[in-house]
This record gives sequence, C-alpha cells and structure tokens, in this order.
Amino acid sequence: ELTRKQREELERNAARRRYEELHKAGKTDEAKADLARLEEVKKRREEAAKKKEEEKAKVQTKEADVKKSREGNRAGLMGELKEIMGSEPSRMPGSRSSTTKKKEEATGETGAKKIINGVDESDVYNSYADTVSTKKVEHVDKPQVSSAMEKNIQSCRAAEDDF
Repeated sequence: ELTRKQREELERNAARRRYEELHKAGKTDEAKADLARLEEVKKRREEAAKKKEEEKAKVQTKEADVKKSREGNRAGLMGELKEIMGSEPSRMPGSRSSTTKKKEEATGETGAKKIINGVDESDVYNSYADTVSTKKVEHVDKPQVSSAMEKNIQSCRAAEDDF
C-alpha cells in the first residue's frame, strides 16, 4: 500500500507524461500556438529567400544591361572616333605594318624616305646632328660665394639674373 504522498507523486508523474504526449501530438493549446508561430516563421523565411533571389536576379539583369549598353556605347564611340580622325587614306599604315612590308617586298625598297615639308627627313636630322656635334661646349666656373652671401636674398636674385 502506498502512502498519500507517494500516490500523489505517481499521479503527478502520470499527468506530466500524458501532457507531454499530447504536446508532442500537437493537441494542446500551447503546442498549437507553437506550431502556428513556426509556420509563420517558415513563411517569412521563404518570402525573404524569394525576395533575395528576385533582388539578385534584378541586379544580374541590370548588370547585363549595363554591360550590353557599354558595349553598344563603346562601339558607337569607336565609330565616332574613326569618323573624326579621318577617312581611310588619312590613316596611313605604320612602317612595321604587314601592308608596308608587302609593298617594300614588291618594290624592292627597304625603307621609304619620309618627307617633311618637302625635305627628306634624313637630311634634316643629319644637318642638325652635324651642327650640334661640331659646337664646343664651354665650361663656366662658378664664382666662389661666401656663406653670408648665400643667405642673402639679393644675391639669389642676382644669381638668377646671370642665367
């Protein structure tokens, strides 16, 4: 035979177990409220995830549009620059281009002479080089300057006038 305290203890334990089982099954008011809150949280998270994906998709499409417009703008700008810079004859190929090399091979010339203002470029530079190389460079000794004179502003101005 059990005492009253032991019997009450067993009844409390049995009641607690029954409540836990009903709670797990979702039949209690508390369990129903918890499940409802859980559903709301799931919905909010799903909506947030969808919104994030939509934002990401919008950003990607926007970036793609910007990239396409840049490419279109770039092509347009390149066309404008070509028009501004001149027509085909004004864009002479350089000395290292393949068309120039083909012309040189065909004509037998190894380097076309460049004419500046009606004079051959090599003659202009040769005459300049001859005059420069024949000039004598005179070395001018610097005058001795005392330390007191160095600090004087007038001496600096006078030194500037010498140049």
